[in-house]
Amino acid sequence: MAAWRGETIENLGLGMVAACDARGVLLASAGDCDRPVFLRSAGKPIQALPLVLSGAAEAFGFGDAEIALACGSHAGSARHLEVLARMLAKAGLREEHLRCGIHPPVDPGERERLRTAGEAPSRRHGNCSGKHAGFLATARHGGYDLESYLDPGHPVQRGVLEALAALAGMDQAAIALATDGCGAPTFALPLRAVARSFAAFADPPSAPSGLAPGLTRIGRAMAAEPWCVGGDGHFETELMRATHGRIIIKPGAEGVLALAAGGIGLAIKLEAGVSGEPLHAVTVDALEQLELLGGSELEAVARWRRPSIRNLAGTVTGRLEPLLRLRP
Repeated sequence: MAAWRGETIENLGLGMVAACDARGVLLASAGDCDRPVFLRSAGKPIQALPLVLSGAAEAFGFGDAEIALACGSHAGSARHLEVLARMLAKAGLREEHLRCGIHPPVDPGERERLRTAGEAPSRRHGNCSGKHAGFLATARHGGYDLESYLDPGHPVQRGVLEALAALAGMDQAAIALATDGCGAPTFALPLRAVARSFAAFADPPSAPSGLAPGLTRIGRAMAAEPWCVGGDGHFETELMRATHGRIIIKPGAEGVLALAAGGIGLAIKLEAGVSGEPLHAVTVDALEQLELLGGSELEAVARWRRPSIRNLAGTVTGRLEPLLRLRP
């Protein structure tokens, strides 16, 4: 990735890209795809698998919006909070059960409402609260302890690791565990294994035994309710809207992103944790090179393809330009 100021390159960024099929065949790559990376929030669709596969989502009457919110990093808008409230109520849970952190909502409307009302943000505003509600609903359905639902040894978290290992074609012991920003376990595995894991969302019948129904249901929910995955104007939401759910995508912290499209999985990691516009530009560029995005779909996300750099007065001072060259 090159950041231009005027017609001179000011900064260069490095990263890795892997495209795999569900069997683990590396189809295209750039950089060291065997280096472990943490999934962070890019792993949320996989972390939602126990919610669906256990029968909890069906038992509590969760629809597409609730399942998509469990897979998302929502903006904390009023609509997102309504879906979260439904999830908790349907499962007989309260906000106090959530163990995610607290941060101001990303949504400007909700931030202003809190400021005007003199209210402090709560756990429900955390962009991982949907994922946590999904964990809790799974624990409630299984009759498991609610207090310890984030413990790596908890049945819900063991179910997540089991599903991830099966999709990645790895032994569970080979996947490193750590704690994510929201307090949940997060997982490190080679970037090519991340791509393989997401390829199963693009080709559920090829998945290991028993996982296909969950992959299909989660993919359908994210495609139907992309705003629950991020929010209006968010790159992941707008890309899924532009492709009518043909592409299923989830970014995470520290410059990681994974998606499923056209029977393959694509995983990206930018060095130094670079996220936002550089990550979005590399994603669009990779999809274009893989011939997974073009025509009107590419036009719909054109603003993320070569984003302009502006100063505080709004004047264009440069641009971001991906330098990605995928090797077959």
